Amino acid sequence: MPVIRSAEKKLRQSQSRHERNLVAKQKTKALIDSYKKKPSPKDLPKVYAAIDKLAKIGVIHTNKAARLKSRLALRSSATPAGLKAAGLKRSSSRLVKTGVKSKAKVKPTVAPKVRKVSKKK
Repeated sequence: MPVIRSAEKKLRQSQSRHERNLVAKQKTKALIDSYKKKPSPKDLPKVYAAIDKLAKIGVIHTNKAARLKSRLALRSSATPAGLKAAGLKRSSSRLVKTGVKSKAKVKPTVAPKVRKVSKKK
């Protein structure tokens, strides 16, 4: 336990923020789970807004927010028509882009030769 008064205050602040963050996380997780069970394009902006808010206030990292939103977007287009429109196909248990050609091998560039400049005497 902290002895200094400012440390005690910091502990109180930390505990209240922790509880507030947990509540926000749980509400957003419940919203995401309900969307996963029954995805509809109408609900997607609400879920996006909740995820963005968590990232904005620092409860989750911005990269995690982007990853969650990306996966939810893929899930919303997981119907056969949506997959075709997005240029994706289902390969075993994951989604794969269709119509993407492999990149041709590029020869590595060679650095230009440097000429030696003679010094004037």
